[in-house]
Amino acid sequence: TISAANQVICNLNPVQLNVSGANSYTWSPSVGLNADTISNPVASPTTTTQYTITGADVNGCINKTIVVVSVSSLTANINANPSSGNSPLVVNFGSASSGNSYSWDFGNGIMQNTTNDTTHSVYTNPGTYTVTMVVTNAQGCSDTVSAIITVDANTSISIPNVFSPNADGINDFFFIKSSGYNSIEITIYDRWGILMWQ
Repeated sequence: TISAANQVICNLNPVQLNVSGANSYTWSPSVGLNADTISNPVASPTTTTQYTITGADVNGCINKTIVVVSVSSLTANINANPSSGNSPLVVNFGSASSGNSYSWDFGNGIMQNTTNDTTHSVYTNPGTYTVTMVVTNAQGCSDTVSAIITVDANTSISIPNVFSPNADGINDFFFIKSSGYNSIEITIYDRWGILMWQ
């Protein structure tokens, strides 16, 4: 009796086949095999292929078995919405990768394993984050993809549009209130467009 196990090729990567129980072997068809008269050919068919292996022992007794090499392809992708913005930034992730499981590394110290192709993460600190997702399908094939998320500091600015420095205690001083800026450049003109201060 000869025996061999079915195999899956992921994304057209070759796979080593093995058959045992005989002294000589013939594989049919030979399409996608590097050799068709050995016990351990390398298979790289482009479509799912059923191979019939005929084995003969030293006495010439013949036995047959079948091996199916399934070809599975999987391409990972990430949709990030939004992919940039001010902190705290909530990013919704989705994938149209047709997988059964998704392993996420959001780049912010948070990881998640899920069977759902949508998820989200919150980015509280400014910076550039690399998000990596590994998708795996029912045949055990996997693919990896990454995306970049850019988070800016949460900024705010309040600029008065008029002030009256006439010592009456109302709007005598010009203040710009801001947060998240390293520097601010200011140019002040009078009502006739003449530069007053810069």
